[in-house]
Amino acid sequence: MTANDGTPMAPLDLLERIGSTRGALAALWDGLTNEQMICRPGPQGNWSVKDLVAQVTWWESFILERVQDLIGGEESQPAEHQDALNARAYEQHKDDPLADVLAAFDANWPRFEALITPLSV
Repeated sequence: MTANDGTPMAPLDLLERIGSTRGALAALWDGLTNEQMICRPGPQGNWSVKDLVAQVTWWESFILERVQDLIGGEESQPAEHQDALNARAYEQHKDDPLADVLAAFDANWPRFEALITPLSV
C-alpha cells in the first residue's frame, strides 16, 4: 500500500489506517437495534446490515488468507469473479446469527495485527 503521495506506507501506518477505517465502518452500525441490523430488505437490496458486515468480514478473511499464502511461498491463483465470490459469501453467511457475524468482524482485527506488525521489525 502506498501513502497519498505514492511513497510506500510503513507497516505500522498501514495497520493504523486499517484500524481507523474499520472503526469508522463499525461506527455506521453502532447504535442500531438487532432488528435494524437483520431487517431485509435492507440498505442494499435484499441484504441486511448484518449481511453487509458478513460480506466485509468475508472479504477481509479472503485477503488475509491470500496474503498469508503468498508470504508462505504459494503461487497466486486467479480468484473467481467477484460477483461469484459475493454470491457464495452471502449464501454461506445469510443465516448466521448477528452475534456470530459481529464476533467474526471483531476477530479479524488480531489477524491484521499478526500479519502486519512483524513486517515493521
